Amino acid sequence: MGAIMGAAAGIAADAAETGGVGIQGGSGSAPAGLPVEEVRRLMDACWKAKTVAELMPALPRGLKPRYIHVIDAVWHLNASAGQAVGTARVGDVSAFLGVTTPSVTKLVGEMARLGLVVKHDDAADRRVVTLTLTERGLDLHRTYVEEYHAHLSRLLGGLPAGECETTVRTLTEVLRLMQRDNADAAAQRMNGGERNHHE
Repeated sequence: MGAIMGAAAGIAADAAETGGVGIQGGSGSAPAGLPVEEVRRLMDACWKAKTVAELMPALPRGLKPRYIHVIDAVWHLNASAGQAVGTARVGDVSAFLGVTTPSVTKLVGEMARLGLVVKHDDAADRRVVTLTLTERGLDLHRTYVEEYHAHLSRLLGGLPAGECETTVRTLTEVLRLMQRDNADAAAQRMNGGERNHHE
């Protein structure tokens, strides 16, 4: 469920900025692609999924939903060694969440100041920083991940597991393609070109 919400929110934001997936071509010149009506339905579903994410329980004042995503990533990355041992690195969290390292670095800095995570310098390599959750971070994980996901497990028990897996794969791939498309367009603009979404 967390993967669905995170991917959907990103897709909806990308769709709002770009006007949708750039696959609809001019008369007689468009390459084969997903039918435009299916694109419309997919984008509509992404907006609905964004609404689902917004129905999550309200966080304490001053906390962002993204903090919970980082907390969950740190928890999973540290799970094998125990939560008291910091094995999660910022780059690991970035890869786990599928977001850029600078974005995670900024969030981790904010979270450290709020007492949600602790940053540990590596004695062998001071460029390496590992992360552990504070008691407050662990409490938030219990409330907003473990307990809330257990509630959703009961609520969504009638949904076939196969359909959920298909939804996760589809949204993840749509997000990947749209992010790559936006990056390609940005690169073309940097090189002085003008990218047309209808090409």
